[in-house]
Amino acid sequence: MPRPRQKIDSASPSLGSKETIREEGVNTLFAQLLRDQGISARAERRSRGTTPDIRVTLKTGDTVLLECKWEDSVSQLENQLDTRLQQFPDALGVIGVLYPEGLKFLDDTREGLENAGDLEWWLHGSKGALATERLSRFGSPDDIADQLRVLALELEGSDRVVAAAGVIEHAVEQSAKQLSAHARISRRVKDMIAKTDQENDREKALRIGCLVIFNALAFHLRLASSNDDVPTVAEAWRDGIPGLYQAWRYICDNIDYVPVFDLASGILDILIDGPTELHEPVLSPLLKAIADTSQLEGHDLSGRLFHTLLTDAKFTGAYYTSVPAATLLTRLVFHDWPVGVDWSDHEFPASLNVADIACGTGTLLMAVAAEAERRHTEAGGQNVAALHKAMVEQALHGYDVQLSAVHFAATSLAMLNPSIQFDRINLYVMPLGADGDDVSLGSLDFLGENQAAVQYALSPDSMGGSGRTIRDAGRVAGSGPNGNREAELATLPDLDLAIMNPPFTRSVGGNLLFGSLPAPERRKLQNELSRRLKSRQATATAGLGAAFVAAASPKLRPGEGRLALVLPATVCTGPSWQQTRALIERDFTLDVVVISHDPQRWNFSDSTDLSEALLIATRRQPANGNGDAPEHRTTFVSLWQNPSGVLDAHRAAQVIIDTAPANVEATGASLLEVDGRHIGELLSIPESRLIGKKWAGVQFARADLTRSSLRLLDHGEVWVPGESTTGKIPLCPLGELGQIGPDRRRLVDGFDRTTSQTAYPMVEGHDTEQRMSLACTPDAYLSPLVSPKGGQRPGYGDHLWQQAGRLLVAERLWLETTRVIAMRSEARVLSNVWWPVKVDDISHEKALAVWLNSSLGLLTILAQRTSTRGGWVAMKKADLEVLPVLDSRAMSTERLQACAELFDSLIEDEFQRLPAMTDCPVRQRLDTGISKIMGLPDLDGLRRLLASEPVVSNRRL
Repeated sequence: MPRPRQKIDSASPSLGSKETIREEGVNTLFAQLLRDQGISARAERRSRGTTPDIRVTLKTGDTVLLECKWEDSVSQLENQLDTRLQQFPDALGVIGVLYPEGLKFLDDTREGLENAGDLEWWLHGSKGALATERLSRFGSPDDIADQLRVLALELEGSDRVVAAAGVIEHAVEQSAKQLSAHARISRRVKDMIAKTDQENDREKALRIGCLVIFNALAFHLRLASSNDDVPTVAEAWRDGIPGLYQAWRYICDNIDYVPVFDLASGILDILIDGPTELHEPVLSPLLKAIADTSQLEGHDLSGRLFHTLLTDAKFTGAYYTSVPAATLLTRLVFHDWPVGVDWSDHEFPASLNVADIACGTGTLLMAVAAEAERRHTEAGGQNVAALHKAMVEQALHGYDVQLSAVHFAATSLAMLNPSIQFDRINLYVMPLGADGDDVSLGSLDFLGENQAAVQYALSPDSMGGSGRTIRDAGRVAGSGPNGNREAELATLPDLDLAIMNPPFTRSVGGNLLFGSLPAPERRKLQNELSRRLKSRQATATAGLGAAFVAAASPKLRPGEGRLALVLPATVCTGPSWQQTRALIERDFTLDVVVISHDPQRWNFSDSTDLSEALLIATRRQPANGNGDAPEHRTTFVSLWQNPSGVLDAHRAAQVIIDTAPANVEATGASLLEVDGRHIGELLSIPESRLIGKKWAGVQFARADLTRSSLRLLDHGEVWVPGESTTGKIPLCPLGELGQIGPDRRRLVDGFDRTTSQTAYPMVEGHDTEQRMSLACTPDAYLSPLVSPKGGQRPGYGDHLWQQAGRLLVAERLWLETTRVIAMRSEARVLSNVWWPVKVDDISHEKALAVWLNSSLGLLTILAQRTSTRGGWVAMKKADLEVLPVLDSRAMSTERLQACAELFDSLIEDEFQRLPAMTDCPVRQRLDTGISKIMGLPDLDGLRRLLASEPVVSNRRL
């Protein structure tokens, strides 16, 4: 549990009567508290003009100076900070700290300082340069320690990493270019990477191979600095590539680090077989890049460096969890879990079983290790090295189909402390592909199985077999029940934590599942996956992510095992994810859902702009008949500012942990505040309001809109935040009022488009500069195909035409530019981007068009939407059929007629874009008309809130 913070009342003489403590004494106590947090800090012993109050030495070797004063001495402190900037131009940072006056009067100053939550501090400058602005932060000594740990990254990390990535990228390109000049050698390197990574892009495979060599060189450099038995890179390079090869084989044979050096030495072995004049041109760019970037040290810097490189599609074509997101997720996962942990004991965290069955470059496993170290240090533990060794050897398990990704994961874990010699690293490369009837699904071979075949055994001891090194192992096919070859097996143990960001490919739009494989082989894997998923709550329609959840879930320990996921946000609302939601609702308690409502970062993975969510769930205990237990509640975290840095992630996690969420059935907001800025909200929703439904807590950035939507959808109650009265309105699914027509794919199967007039008019396109009003007219025509496509029978076009309608509802919306959500045509039409809805009565059509374009209609659509990328909303047919709309059947004739007349009065008026709806005169008239006809409260407040929603406005709150 985090230590409770307190504010110290500086005006209270009752705090103590002893003589006030001197500032130097507080500095000494402050330095002690920082050292307790693992920060190397030394306080001055006597006041001297050239001596900083506290000198901190970071793990990077950088110096940070802290100048500390009482809070009534701000001017004096700022003058002193200016002096320190001039005296110490090489200091990475000069930080000012203000102590609350109340500390002077406490009987136990150390305890008061340790528990203080209102220290103020700011970065005054760096490397002799004054900071552009004073950004004050408030918190405890622990919070200051958190900032000091990542200060190098926050100050220089982004620029240094971007610059270093540019240097390395150029070096890798140059190395690959030189290598490609020799056809035979380059082909063998490509073949090695293509074989181990299922990489069809041969040029990409060559770049990955060169990056593997660079990675091994970087680790060699650091290992040699801590192990006298290892020659330096320069010493090994005196004998050229053979010298490096011998050094790396020595490390593999005598020290270990096989996952780091075996693949790289295999590439060097191929280079040795080539002409010697090729050696220096290939290695020189990489060696120069090593020299230019060798100052990048520490988990966060190296992690960001590899992410900057690896998330470029030309290197791996995959998405990896960002370091800040991984930090946030792991901080939240380990809050109050596991129960009763003594984090000061380095052996207990290592007893946990943690697995990522889609580990990629190991970011989430690294974050788990870093969080265990942070908690160990915070609890007073002194055995960080022993903890890290035990975590890597015992606790952490990673599985992936890309050998190069596993290579980087192993390097990252080992690079946290190169002085540690690991006996094993539990990382496995899983086979993916088909060999005759033998099919391997990678980590998905764990679907229903405790063991699966391994393509490359990186830690043979951990598998209980003889094992193989990377280059010894032949490709293993035949995992699972169809396999008929003897193979090395990896075990997925019973887990305390399954944490992962599984790959996102779906079985629609051309079926890209296993898209890296040749088409015939891909079909075999798709069929095998479908077969295995039939008996489990998952469907490949949602993508591979659903299958990974189904594979890992049964391995979690009942009652305590936790599932931590990075998934597309559609997992919370999408129809194709319904089975996954049902699995989680049945077998787990959904504890926390984090969603980004930050238009600058809808995502938690690098190199993607897809909307994503972080999920934390705990495996349920077997039913014990205890019906008196309080109903479980899920906390939804709506981030208005998605952390962009590691420090931001730590501080966001802490405020989330320290803040009690608002209950959805109550009133008020639970704001998340960091340094005087509101970065989001917390909302708690009882389990009963989520099961079997969309997870409503992710749809809106603010609690009041979630409440308004739930009261409307669940009870037909119109509640406008800020209004004292409510109203009632009859609702029903749209599918009960009309038949929803075919989608664009069906139209392609049944028709040809033509500009010549036919009996089959259509409305095409969604140009918001044209679709501005409630009325529309056909702008193209369809011609039925004599021989329909997609295996359809003759006459398929006429069959589709029977579903044509006059009411049109948008199939896809870019909310920032959308003006109207529904339109009406005088003629029956089909459309390629609008859903035709066939309704029997004209008055009902007009009433529905009015409703869907009202603020209440937009509220229901946003509440039921499936967002793929921020404000880019897809209206799925399954969602549309159940979309709650005004039940025109339950309206009186007078009200129905009034709605039709309201439609007619607005038919020629142009709507403004949705972000401008607050002051749009047409929408104001529409909302006012709806309120008057149905006896509802004024909708102005609701319309104002909707207009400012980030998903609508594409602007931060």
